[in-house]
Amino acid sequence: MLRVILLLLAAFPCVALADTYLCVPEAGALVADGPKGISASLADVATHKFVMTNERGAWVVKELGKDFAIFDHCESVYFCENSKGFAGAFWRQDDGIFGVVWTLKDGNVNNLVSAKGKCSKL
Repeated sequence: MLRVILLLLAAFPCVALADTYLCVPEAGALVADGPKGISASLADVATHKFVMTNERGAWVVKELGKDFAIFDHCESVYFCENSKGFAGAFWRQDDGIFGVVWTLKDGNVNNLVSAKGKCSKL
């Protein structure tokens, strides 16, 4: 856990003093829409960790290790979307549970991924 915190501080030094949450998905599902039709399956979401932080007075959600915000239009510390159109949504509850829905393109297949897990305040 200490390594994760140090990695976060190195990756996001400007937010070290702000409220920051590390959100780790525990379960996920995928709905694929492509040339072979629509299908559903379990999704391996273990590699998708999210950081929710307040940058210069605005909440954003980034994927751990990435510089850009996936969700940059947050109504509050509880709900975020993407300002450039539908790319999904992110929500966090007071008990630490969070949910996220986002889209991924894989060639000519559109994937809708949904995951839930826990957030910890850093």
